Amino acid sequence: MNWPIVIGLGSHHGDDQAGWLVVRRLRERNFPESSLACLQHPAELLNVIEPDQDLVVCDACSGNGNPGAIHCGIWTPAILVQHRNTETDRCQQRLVEDAAIDRPRKGSHDLSLFEVMELGYSLNSFPVSAEIWTVEGTAWTPGTNPSATTRLAAARVADLIWEKYHDA
Repeated sequence: MNWPIVIGLGSHHGDDQAGWLVVRRLRERNFPESSLACLQHPAELLNVIEPDQDLVVCDACSGNGNPGAIHCGIWTPAILVQHRNTETDRCQQRLVEDAAIDRPRKGSHDLSLFEVMELGYSLNSFPVSAEIWTVEGTAWTPGTNPSATTRLAAARVADLIWEKYHDA
């Protein structure tokens, strides 16, 4: 079986752990360890992705629905360029900005997920499409646990990913 690489993006800021929770749940379901990674910054994707791998990215977001809402989309280079600076991109960027208020952009760690993906595509180091899953969160306090709503939604995302790829 050709498993995708599943990336969980997150931090230790409450509901921002949603992507990490997805990866943890997939580990519990015996998803191949070599196909799982937890990252803190979208720029780290450039170190772990190969152009011939299927890519699934899981992250938290805010502002696109009710707490615990799950969003999924397939992104291609054309869609990435078309949707640059849309509400979805700004949702992820707000999390970075909230963690570093008034800090000027200093390098690749400040790039949004979609900016990193666009860069990866332009360097021919990313696959031709990526599946993006997000979970709506509400609590972003550093050092806190994710909310029950986020934990349940992240488990659901992991189960959906497992069902899709385990049965493929």
